[in-house]
Order: sequence, then C-alpha cells, then structure tokens
Amino acid sequence: MIQWLNKPVRIGKLEVSGMDLLSSVAAFLGYGGWAVFANYAVSPMAAWRAGFVQGTYAFGSTLFLTVAIRKVFNATGKGVRGKWIGFTTGMVIIISLPATLNIIAQTPNVIKTILPGIVIGSVYVGVFSKLLE
Repeated sequence: MIQWLNKPVRIGKLEVSGMDLLSSVAAFLGYGGWAVFANYAVSPMAAWRAGFVQGTYAFGSTLFLTVAIRKVFNATGKGVRGKWIGFTTGMVIIISLPATLNIIAQTPNVIKTILPGIVIGSVYVGVFSKLLE
C-alpha cells in the first residue's frame, strides 16, 4: 500500500490519515456529481448549487464521521456498546445534517439528492464501527 495513505495529516488540531482525505475527495466528487445529476432537469443553476452543497457536506462528513465515531467508541469504553453508540451517532449525523443543509439551500429533490449518501454512508458507518478495536 502507498505509505502516505497511512500517515497522519494535521488539519489545525484535527489529525486524519491520507486515506481519510482521499475518501473525502472521492465523496465530494461522487455525491456532488450525483446531486448535479439529480437536479439538472429542474434548473442547471439549482443543480450546481445542490452539487456544491452535497459535495461539500460529503467531504466534511467523511472526515467528521471518522473522527466522531472513533471518539465516541473510545469514550464509551470500547467493545460492542461503543460500536453501537458510534454507529448510532454516525447514522443520526448522516440523516439529519444533509437533509437540513439541502432544505436550507432549497434543493428541489432533497430525498433523491441525499438518498445515495444515506445508503452508502450507512454501509461506511457500519463497516467502520464494526472494525474498531
């Protein structure tokens, strides 16, 4: 594996891995692109706005979820309880935050815009939570 993917990277006080950053960029492109596609028939301007909102959220949430789930897991004594609390925390974030942001941005098709993120994000949160030790 490429060494830089496992090295810690500092963003202010936040420490993440190169893999976390790469995953975040992929999330921006994937989810932002989906939001453009999902809203383009309504209006190109609305589609690009939705793409920017969803892509920015996807980038930030990928980093945030990783850090939040790890912290919750460590703070709850680890083990199965920590995994479930971390998973639940991640799911609340995945559902509530993008819905709120897209409603504020007046995205025409909020459910259609955020549904892939909820589905794929729940898989990410589930796998990440399960793999914590």
